[in-house]
Amino acid sequence: MQKMLTKPINLILIIIFLAVLCGGGYLSVTNVQKFIVTYNAQQESSAKLVELEEKLALIKEERANKPVNEVKTDKEIFKALDSGIGPDAAYAPLFEKFIDLAKMSGIRIRSIEYSDNPADDRLVSAQLTYLNVKQLKVKAVGSYRNFQTFFRAITKEHYLMSISQMEFQPWENDRSVLISEFFLRLYTKNR
Repeated sequence: MQKMLTKPINLILIIIFLAVLCGGGYLSVTNVQKFIVTYNAQQESSAKLVELEEKLALIKEERANKPVNEVKTDKEIFKALDSGIGPDAAYAPLFEKFIDLAKMSGIRIRSIEYSDNPADDRLVSAQLTYLNVKQLKVKAVGSYRNFQTFFRAITKEHYLMSISQMEFQPWENDRSVLISEFFLRLYTKNR
């Protein structure tokens, strides 16, 4: 062994070997520590994931079992003061409010068609027995500013009304006048 250490090349190789052996050992200990930390974090994340999945399943089950029996909105649903009137008559005050808003906005109503409880309405499809929906198909004439004022007034209205499927076409004789067709839904409570 003495002879091996006397040759400079062998001495350098032994020093390099020992350095690699010590450094590799240090690196492997560091890697093992990193692995343990990562493994523990993964185990904690897995436990949290299982817990959250269980909570989600409980919430879904509660929603599925909970009957929909009320409407959540920041607007009030109109209720007729006289409970003896029929559902068609209960819309009269809301219909009058709609006509007043149109007049104040400068809109001229050309025609109105109506239907009861449209199937594509979310509140109707929820089968809320205390709620009636009247859908008006309105054809009206006015300027862009008139319609803007009217739609803004509808959105600010205290009672729940919704507008959908708006279409506008300029009048052929005066392009500043718009002919519009839209659906307006009026909602009333019957109890």
